[in-house]
Order: sequence, then C-alpha cells, then structure tokens
Amino acid sequence: MAQKLIKGTAIEMDGIEYIVPPLTLGAIQELQPEVEKLADPTVGGSERFAGMAKIVHRAMLRNYPDLTIERVKNELLDMGNVFEVTNAVMGASGFMPKTMGEALAVSAPIGTASTPT
Repeated sequence: MAQKLIKGTAIEMDGIEYIVPPLTLGAIQELQPEVEKLADPTVGGSERFAGMAKIVHRAMLRNYPDLTIERVKNELLDMGNVFEVTNAVMGASGFMPKTMGEALAVSAPIGTASTPT
C-alpha cells in the first residue's frame, strides 16, 4: 500500500513530481531563524540559500521521510526552481501570498512588531 501524502503543492524536481506540504508548527518554531533570514536584505546569498534548503527539506520530510538534506541541496533544488519551491512551502505555511510572481519575502514576521519613530 502506498504512503498517503500530506496535501501540498505538486512541483517537478529532478524529473519527479513531488508533493511539497506546509511546515508543521513545530518546524516553524525550530526554523524561525531561517525564516527570518529570508526577509532580511542584509543576509547574503549563500546563507539565504542554505536556509531555503533547510526549510524545503523540513517540509518535504513530511511526505518523504528518507529524503536527505544533501539530496535537496545537490539534486532537487537548483536556480531554476529554488524560489518556486521555497515560495510553495512558505505560502502553504501561511507566511506569504501564494503568487509565484511575487518576490520571496515574509509577509508578516512572527513576534512583536516595532513602530517607526
């Protein structure tokens, strides 16, 4: 009997269609520093891409428990899909609009917002 997959966004990576589900609440808490890096314009590309890989990997583990972070970074994610896949995870997790044409950004940070003075 095939494993029942958690509902998510169907995205083809490395020639295979994967169902990319949202993050769990526990994963969001654990990955909060990585999520914040996505919205921080001072974070460099290498650090930002590492965060994207961690976020995508954690979400995909829900449907593909044997998937390694190395496979996500080195085989599944590439410059042609990294933003689409990250947007799918973040949008499904409630962090941003699900429109792929929009820039990758967290729509509303978790925590207390400060007001400009």
